[in-house]
Amino acid sequence: MSRVCILSDLHLPFEHPSALKFIQRTIEKYKCDRIVSIGDFADFHAYSIKWTPDPNGRSPGDEYELLRESAEPWYKALPEVEIVSSNHDSRPYKKIFNAQLPWQLIKGMSEFLGSPKGWTWLESGIEIDGVYYFHGEGLSQSNWRLAHEKYKMSVVHGHLHNSAGVHYHQDRKRRYFVLNTGCLIDEKQYCFRYNEANFNRAVIGCGIVIDGETAIFEPMDLKLKSKI
Repeated sequence: MSRVCILSDLHLPFEHPSALKFIQRTIEKYKCDRIVSIGDFADFHAYSIKWTPDPNGRSPGDEYELLRESAEPWYKALPEVEIVSSNHDSRPYKKIFNAQLPWQLIKGMSEFLGSPKGWTWLESGIEIDGVYYFHGEGLSQSNWRLAHEKYKMSVVHGHLHNSAGVHYHQDRKRRYFVLNTGCLIDEKQYCFRYNEANFNRAVIGCGIVIDGETAIFEPMDLKLKSKI
């Protein structure tokens, strides 16, 4: 059984400046022995196919260099992380696929981002202690509390940014939970301008799951200073 700290939607290099310090404090607070990133570790704004990148934003090359620089403190602080697949992390591969280049030319994410050996990049979600961890594509602000019905088990997801929390459901056989972990972004960055007109703002925090039975949403103290 595990004490899992879940971080989601960092969107490097556009993460909240206090995100790493917050995660380190949370791991220590709950004595976590396993760390899972449920996707969108990187943003890859300049690599988007579906959405037009900001013409005043960084080029793909510049964003990549800043991403590598932003990732280094995370690599040093967290020696072992399991990362599930997600829509933003897969953007470079979608770009390569659309260019009709063979897969033999494609680097794995570990090599592409220079992550340490203890970081495992997964092609789908992951199950730990009977709980399924996935990014959350297909969920919305209105239906995320029902995610357990699709998977027939307790689930943890992110992806939505503007909501977070835990919802429990009890049937005649067992109890299920859905944990929505919020995000760890810096909403002031240009890549999040699409949300400027939205009344609801990003909910900054992370998730904790203890022994597959207890789910916690841990909100970040927005007054937390970024220096470690």
